[in-house]
Amino acid sequence: MDDLKTEKTDQMLVRDALAKADAFSAIVYRYQAALKRYCIRIGCKSGDDVEDILQNIFIKVYLNLNDYDERLKFSSWIYRIAHNETIDFFRKKSVRPMPVSTEEELKLFEELVDEDHFL
Repeated sequence: MDDLKTEKTDQMLVRDALAKADAFSAIVYRYQAALKRYCIRIGCKSGDDVEDILQNIFIKVYLNLNDYDERLKFSSWIYRIAHNETIDFFRKKSVRPMPVSTEEELKLFEELVDEDHFL
């Protein structure tokens, strides 16, 4: 009964997740809202983008859980992953070509293509 009253530490949740994969959901439950706020605070405005970043964060955490050093604070470790994943997301997004969406952009694109064609 006392176990129900006391909340598990992060290190306990990590040990549980390493022992049984479905226990990882407790880590997700504990950190999902806070990491979402963190991603928004450092510049991610789109709800879909935030969800994509969160998914990448938790995948990376799951895949690297064996590398977590229990002597260190788990929250610092997971926030570092969140920070890196958010920055990587922005970096990848900035190099993606943007679709042509307006008539003006389409006309400019066609003019550029025509100019390159005659070179």
